[in-house]
Amino acid sequence: MVVGGIQGNGGPPNSPPLLPRFHVQRTRLLDLLDASNDVPITAVIAPAGSGKTVLLSSWVHSRQPDAVWIACDTWTKEQFWIEVVNALRRARPDRWLDAADIADEPRVDLHGLLASIIADMPQSSSPLILVIDDIHHVEYVGPFIERLAHSLHPGSRIVIGSRSENSIGVARMRSQGILCEIRERDLRMSSDDTFELLERLGAQVPEKIAISLAERTDGWAVGVQIAGIALRSSSDPAKFVESFTGAAQEINEVLLRDVIDHLSPETRDFLRSTSVLESLSPGPCEAITRVDDAGRLLRDLHASGFFIMTGEQPGTYRYHSLFRDVLSQEFKQQPSEKIKQTHLGAAQWYSENGFIDLAITHFREAGRTDTALALFNEHLNAEFARDGIAAPQRFVHALTGGSVRIPTEFLVPVAWTLTVAGAIDEAQVWIDRAHRQQEDLTLLEHDRLIICRGLIALLSGDTNAIEETLRQLRNPTAQDPIIQTHHLHLAYLSMWNGDTTQARALLQKAVKFQKDPFIVEVIVGGALSWIAYLEGNIQEADQLSTRAIALAISENATDHPDLVDALRTRGRLLYKRGNFTEAESHLERSLTIGERTRPPLAFLSGLELARMWLMQGRIDDARMAVQSAKDLLKTQSGCLIALASQLEAEISLAIGDTSAAKALIRQIPDTTKRQILTARIHIEDGKPDLALSELSYTADAHPREAITVAVLQARAAHDARLPEADMFLRDCLTQAENSDSSYIFMDRAFLPLASRLRAVMSEGHLTDFQRNALMLLEQTVPIAKQSLNTGVEQLTQREVTVLRYLASRYTVSEIANELFVSVNTLKTHTKAVYRKLGVSSRRDAIAEAQRLKIL
Repeated sequence: MVVGGIQGNGGPPNSPPLLPRFHVQRTRLLDLLDASNDVPITAVIAPAGSGKTVLLSSWVHSRQPDAVWIACDTWTKEQFWIEVVNALRRARPDRWLDAADIADEPRVDLHGLLASIIADMPQSSSPLILVIDDIHHVEYVGPFIERLAHSLHPGSRIVIGSRSENSIGVARMRSQGILCEIRERDLRMSSDDTFELLERLGAQVPEKIAISLAERTDGWAVGVQIAGIALRSSSDPAKFVESFTGAAQEINEVLLRDVIDHLSPETRDFLRSTSVLESLSPGPCEAITRVDDAGRLLRDLHASGFFIMTGEQPGTYRYHSLFRDVLSQEFKQQPSEKIKQTHLGAAQWYSENGFIDLAITHFREAGRTDTALALFNEHLNAEFARDGIAAPQRFVHALTGGSVRIPTEFLVPVAWTLTVAGAIDEAQVWIDRAHRQQEDLTLLEHDRLIICRGLIALLSGDTNAIEETLRQLRNPTAQDPIIQTHHLHLAYLSMWNGDTTQARALLQKAVKFQKDPFIVEVIVGGALSWIAYLEGNIQEADQLSTRAIALAISENATDHPDLVDALRTRGRLLYKRGNFTEAESHLERSLTIGERTRPPLAFLSGLELARMWLMQGRIDDARMAVQSAKDLLKTQSGCLIALASQLEAEISLAIGDTSAAKALIRQIPDTTKRQILTARIHIEDGKPDLALSELSYTADAHPREAITVAVLQARAAHDARLPEADMFLRDCLTQAENSDSSYIFMDRAFLPLASRLRAVMSEGHLTDFQRNALMLLEQTVPIAKQSLNTGVEQLTQREVTVLRYLASRYTVSEIANELFVSVNTLKTHTKAVYRKLGVSSRRDAIAEAQRLKIL
């Protein structure tokens, strides 16, 4: 991100740094890099200040302008390879589309990602040069780079800059003969290089002094540069060089005595104060120094040969690490109040401009840990929903400064915030830390930690662990808003188990301790709206979901993940009323905002979308939607998976596969839902008497289930040629009209009853509801039974649209945004496209579609 708003200093992201005007072109080293093109990896390994980055940048600018440049930061393995994909795609947007889709997943499969990168590597006719600088900052990735190197075609290569050989596993690469090394001795500046650099820096000295300086510094580039700047103001260059060795302590002294101290007081103060910033740009620099035109000053310092380099983003700069260390030591000698005010100035600017992790860092450095923690708690949820796992990693590092010794008072609040945000893996780390220090926790903190563990079980879909975990609460009646969320967690568990009465009671308890209207109306109200829908209380479901959505809109929180339940309810209500387009839109929206941070709730929305597609006859879409929904859950057992099994059984029945349906219902608890499915199987098997017998035990069905029971009773009686069929039909018609449930007439059990239904309706005046019911019934067509001779399937219009987008440069998440669908649903459509085209990757799908003249 660009901090401070200046755009005039550099190239696009991941381009090499601009070379300073005093840069000395070292042809010998450039030739050395060129000469190593017969091996796949070249590593430039040397200590800080040796000129690695300048060399690589010079080589790219002068000889490899099409090279892909990556400047590494403190990244995990996953973050590193995601950045590699991003850089590759910026350079060649038509390639690595499958890799970009894998990189966009909430949990990145590194082996799959690397395989996808390798699969799309260019041939020898279009070689790839990948330059990776500062790889020592990254978690060890040596084996992955080896694997990539072995896959490169002739002409392609990887060039690495690093301070350490351990960061990439040089010994292994050397033993395999895939590595060329350029080391510190190669980078040493010759006397000619030294003389030219001194001239360019404005230090006019005799050549013999330059030769002496090269010898005394052993050609260390940064030592020569520091001496050159000091020599500009030296009255006795020979004496200066004679006493200069380039040792670390001496470098510090020279920087202070002969460089920094010769600057104006205002510039010295600017340098010291801004040393607290990782990235230098006008906005934060002006905020902490009160300098009016910090952008001009930064440009002047850079141009004058000071140790300030262009940053990764246009308009930004950074101090050389050695120079910054000296400035930081100087800054720490300032009065404590000045240090505090400097960090507060930076924190406030970053906070006001939306750079929350940087604001947290500086509030912590200013001693305002309460404000830092408050920002962490306030913003993590939204940042995680937008940026994925990178957000909690940034926030945690900002709050702790990377320290392994965390204040006890941070442990539980951070664990809770990470858990609520849905960052399950990061939250678990903090829960484990807190558990190891549980003897230092208060009773309240202990119970809050239990709540965190219970919520993690909930968000993982591990329904078997939720209740067991929450039983460990020592004081479950504590009037603490976090402790009392255990009622909400248990309410979800009861709801998923089909006990809506118990779920209602628990939600009523949960709401007693909550004063936040958003929690009451959106979270609890949304959950209640879904319960009301499940029970068939349509008016209540409508009122609660409408209220929740309206409050979210008023608070500009329409993307909040806790809106999932209300949107799902609204989607199903719209479907019941025959508004299929809006129904699908609401269910898609519910999936989109919940799939990353509220997987179980998004799972339910995915099932409802699959159910809707099933009723529309879109069997393959429904089947894949169920599988995509199951993929959202970490745990593939428990009551949620039983709900998926129920829907899979319904899909199997729709295509006449009663054997599969019978196997699936064994995974479903013995409830009304199981009885309804068993009755459907009996009807499909031609045993209506057994179906009627099964349905006679459903007296405790909810109103929504009771309508389905009436439909199946009418169908079974019709198949058995019993006169009660008309009675059941009238009962079904009355229940459906009273609850405005016209969708029920799309149930394919109704198809053989069409004539009988018309006859029942003709007994009285035909209402608008009945006319709509007949229209829906006429639109419902039988689903073809499963056949061994499948042939080539026709792509639907939606699938053709998805295929056209797959042929573009958009990633899966970008296509989902364009089509206003969830990533989960887009994956369902994509899988359908792959299956119908007989391919397994995006690239192959595009090629096959072009062969078939679809594209």
